[in-house]
Amino acid sequence: MIYRQLALMLTDRCTAECSFCGLSCGPSCHGLMDMSLAKKAIDEASIMGTFERIGLTGGEAFLYPELIKEILEYARAKGFEQRTVATNGFWGQWSDEKTDEVIGSLSSLVSFVSISHDAFHAEYVKTEYVWRAIEALERHSIPYSISIADVFGDKGAGEFLASLDDKAFYKQYSIYPLSAVGRAESLSDSMFVRYQNKEDTVCYPEGIVSVNWDGDVYPCCAPGIFATEFKLGNLKDSSLPYLLTKTRCMRYINVMADPVRFRRLLEYATDVLGIDLPDKAVSGCELCYKIFSNPGITDNIASFMDDQYHDLLMSRLLGEER
Repeated sequence: MIYRQLALMLTDRCTAECSFCGLSCGPSCHGLMDMSLAKKAIDEASIMGTFERIGLTGGEAFLYPELIKEILEYARAKGFEQRTVATNGFWGQWSDEKTDEVIGSLSSLVSFVSISHDAFHAEYVKTEYVWRAIEALERHSIPYSISIADVFGDKGAGEFLASLDDKAFYKQYSIYPLSAVGRAESLSDSMFVRYQNKEDTVCYPEGIVSVNWDGDVYPCCAPGIFATEFKLGNLKDSSLPYLLTKTRCMRYINVMADPVRFRRLLEYATDVLGIDLPDKAVSGCELCYKIFSNPGITDNIASFMDDQYHDLLMSRLLGEER
């Protein structure tokens, strides 16, 4: 597995408390990554020589614009060519003067901004604030897209887009199916867009490693990953190169990234461990969450996964499928 993007979850504090949030963030949360930890993550990722991108997420990262600026300046100096930030656009309610001051200070540092706005976010962030945030990004020539969670029913992406005014035209959108993780587990099961047959799903980590605000490290950025036993370790008492090469969970990720062995895992989880997996899923990430959110699962599945890992190594060594 070659990692190319470092995702830093700066905070779990957010201006919204969306019912679908996979991370259960909100105004009452107060976790915040300190600059020394961010620097450690960036330094160690840079040493590995494969990382090209860094993404800052939350919670709501724009609650701490000075921290965003400091981290991105450091990342740029360390050679990260692409630097992105995710936000809900709440800061569109700021005055034009403050907005231009903050966005202007980031214009040479940010490569791209992803704005999460859909029927869920709109309960907390007015759409007019998002339009004003976009206008500020456009004034400072910062590329962006609007990210929309999709479900069945009146909160679906299509229904939400149809409800917007003329400002919605000529914008770039990214639509993704919502997974039943975090707070979204409490939503009606009929809302989730499950089109993929279980046996056709795949695990695709995309070369992204996530570092939580408290230093915990996870091998992908899937919804709900922080609620699974896939924690590799913590940067405060380990190093990124070690965690991404030497830990048991990383061997598991390599197994799961192989389509044949991922199907074997699903069969083993269902037939041997008795885990109830749906016949259809939003994605392989949803199935991964259903397996690895079970307490003690990494120990229960250790022997099977170790066998699969060794089998994978042998197949690659011999140049044949096993």
